[in-house]
Amino acid sequence: FNDEYNWILNQGPTPSYYTGPAADHTYGNATGHYYYAEASAPRKMGDQATLNSPWFQTQDSQCIFTFFYHMQKTDTDVATKLVIKQQYDSMEIKTVATIDASTTEEWEHGSATFTNGIFKVLFEANRGVSYFGDISIDDISFACDVTPLCTDQQYACNI
Repeated sequence: FNDEYNWILNQGPTPSYYTGPAADHTYGNATGHYYYAEASAPRKMGDQATLNSPWFQTQDSQCIFTFFYHMQKTDTDVATKLVIKQQYDSMEIKTVATIDASTTEEWEHGSATFTNGIFKVLFEANRGVSYFGDISIDDISFACDVTPLCTDQQYACNI
């Protein structure tokens, strides 16, 4: 992956004032956790951070994947994006959702539909023009029957 920076597990607000959520989505306070990609320097426009899930398997023909995300932007920032991808065990990667940043300061609900088989979920944060573009994710779940494959050597977990 072309990965210039990392996702960070966090509690409470992001370190840069007014660039991310004040708290996680689940509890709405500093006790909960969420992941975020920090957009402040040395990040620059176009930088990407990718968070990979462990390998999963589903037999369902359609698997609904839900999550909450937080992305702020300035009025001129059109480049801050969260891209959700499905990576198959054949290593083929398919984009299943692209979400543009909004001007709200609230957590928003997102979803994507995956197809059956063995797969990983890839969260790709794309840094826009401003350091205000932190991207956060929380409360990730599947609305289908999925089996983690972390115990199988062929599909070792590596987040």
